Amino acid sequence: MSENEAKEGPEHEQSETLDLVRKCRRQADEGGQAEWREDAREWYAFVSGEQISEADKAALEAQMRAPVCFNRIGPMIDSVSGSEVNNRQQVQYIPRQAGDKALNEVLTGAADYVRDNCDAEDEESDSFIDAVVCGIGCTETRLDYEADPEGAVLIERRDPLHMRWDPGAKKRNLMDRKWQQYDAWLSRDDIEAKWPDAELQGLSGGTESDTDGQMHDQTRAAFYERDATGYDKRNGNLRVTHHQWYETEDFYQALDPTTNEIIDLSAADHASLQKRAKDVGLPPYESVKKQRRKFMQAFVCGATVLEEGPIPCNRFTFHFITAKRDRNRGTWFGIVKPMVDPQRWANKFFSQILHIVNTNAKGGLLMEEDATDNLQKFKEEWAKADSVNIVNPGAISGGKVQPKPPPLIPNSLNDMLQFSISSMRDVTGINLEMLGMADRQQAGILEAQRKQSAMTVLASLFDGLRRYRKEQGRTLAAFIVEYLSDGRLVRIVGGDGTERYVPLLRDASAMKYDVVVDEAPASVNQKEKTFAMLMQMLPNLQQMGVPFAPELLDYMPIPAAMSEKWKAAIAQQGQQMNPQAVQQMQQAIQQLQQQLQQAQQQLRNKEQEIQAGLQEAGMKSDADMRARMHKAEADARATYEAAIMRAHTEAQATIQKAIIDGQVRVAVAQATPQPSPTVVQMPENKMPGEMVQTVSQVQQLMQAMQQVLQAHDSMGQRIEQLAAEAKRKPKGFKHTRNKDGFIESSIPVFE
Repeated sequence: MSENEAKEGPEHEQSETLDLVRKCRRQADEGGQAEWREDAREWYAFVSGEQISEADKAALEAQMRAPVCFNRIGPMIDSVSGSEVNNRQQVQYIPRQAGDKALNEVLTGAADYVRDNCDAEDEESDSFIDAVVCGIGCTETRLDYEADPEGAVLIERRDPLHMRWDPGAKKRNLMDRKWQQYDAWLSRDDIEAKWPDAELQGLSGGTESDTDGQMHDQTRAAFYERDATGYDKRNGNLRVTHHQWYETEDFYQALDPTTNEIIDLSAADHASLQKRAKDVGLPPYESVKKQRRKFMQAFVCGATVLEEGPIPCNRFTFHFITAKRDRNRGTWFGIVKPMVDPQRWANKFFSQILHIVNTNAKGGLLMEEDATDNLQKFKEEWAKADSVNIVNPGAISGGKVQPKPPPLIPNSLNDMLQFSISSMRDVTGINLEMLGMADRQQAGILEAQRKQSAMTVLASLFDGLRRYRKEQGRTLAAFIVEYLSDGRLVRIVGGDGTERYVPLLRDASAMKYDVVVDEAPASVNQKEKTFAMLMQMLPNLQQMGVPFAPELLDYMPIPAAMSEKWKAAIAQQGQQMNPQAVQQMQQAIQQLQQQLQQAQQQLRNKEQEIQAGLQEAGMKSDADMRARMHKAEADARATYEAAIMRAHTEAQATIQKAIIDGQVRVAVAQATPQPSPTVVQMPENKMPGEMVQTVSQVQQLMQAMQQVLQAHDSMGQRIEQLAAEAKRKPKGFKHTRNKDGFIESSIPVFE
């Protein structure tokens, strides 16, 4: 054997595979995943309630302080995971063409069959919890021949701390990764049973050894893990690395002259085909060179490659669910990371408050020595509820006996404790309504809106789960088409509730051209929401003539068996209806429609007649109203002028009378002889009778003038009001009808 042939042998290929696996492992650990695993272990510990490290516990116990921990992170994780469980969704395969409906139903039924048998919902829920906690969740879709000799597809959750991936992957769910690894810890017996021909090397009989073949780096000792050597000393298990990657290879698409179809050829097959055509004198085949991905996998234990070859279905079988990405470190994290510090500080503040209470007095007295004659008896009887303690005179009034002051807890310490507790909700967006702990009176709609607001904050987590389901659905369909299409029967439930069993047959073109992946609600909560919306739409649909579809029963929150029975009954009634009955029903519907049109026409005619009568009555009432308004305005003006004249006449008569009386008094005074002037002192509050009478008449005159002015103002306002009512138009008329229903009179109604 030549030297080149030896280099290209199996040993050389295994050496390249080992180098590839070790290189990818170092890239992942140096790319931040080793530090991420340490952080993830702490996050899992906080979720499980282990929130105080051993060093902190020792320090607290040395200070005689209680290491108290109240786990508030666990309920928040349970709330998010419960939302996922209550809103589970299933994968459906929707055809792109109408003729592919049968194939769509077969794939969907087969997928339900596989997922039910392997409890995929529970496995995916556990992986979603991993993503919520540490930012990464993972499942593996694989074939298993142990439980089912014919082959069963399993969907199993994988521990994210045992996963490594391409550190250059940046997209959600690591969709742009080029390789991935999973470390499974198996016993030597299990390894030999699964790979009986493999000879384990590089393990030194189960002792510790560096399988990477690299010199020990003391500077990275803090990042070394228990699996750094590939041997677990606690139970003797060995690490088996399942490494998957893809390679880019050239291939050709050529036209087959016999079938006139496009076929894919590898580079070797294309060269052989062209050579054969040249040998027989045929022109070369028309072909186009392209590239495609070839997915490979290898199982490595120590320095031994246990198995290597292409991946079934030519796809990655590990699928990830990612949460939030740390751009600087190139890793992922969930909602536990921002809650660690608030939870840690809440524990410390509570421990400090408890320490203050424990180390301060919780009762007791401060006494002077001469406060009592028998101090020992006072101590013994002080704590008794029915005891009478005797002290010396003046001890109490003199302040010789005083209770010890209670411990004073700083208000700021309590405020910081409450701030730390509330910060756990603030940093995640999980409010009290989502936790079901809102202790306040509020409307149900408001509470539902606040729950929806919390779900909006967590939408990125559920978006990763949705993308995972789509990608895993494509892989599952590939497994079904490639490995389960052996003629086994699958139960298919049609939209009308009928059941039938169809065989699974191979059709590789389905995944490429005819089937896409979508989601359909399957949980009780999703059904209730959908059914509530349908209940609002059904009355309008019935008025529009839309018939009740049996598929609507799938969204009712009732048992599946009852729904299927109802759909079967509806389908049976449709089948039993003969054509003659259908024709009679159609004729009856047409007659009803004609009668409805006639009734509608009669109603429109009657409305037109009523409208014309109202317009005529309105015009007549408008003319009567104008006549009344003119008459009212003339009457008001006449009344106003009469009142003015009457007031003016009365005022003139009063004034004339006052003038005549004054002149008479002056004449009488001149004719009477005057006595000698004598000064007579009159009281200040007394006046002559004549003067009092004159003042009274003047006051009556002023009151009369004021009444005239008030009458003038009221008449002016009334005239202005009548003029305004005459100008504006009424908003309608109040009709008075006789016993025959005709209008006798109409009164305008103003705004």
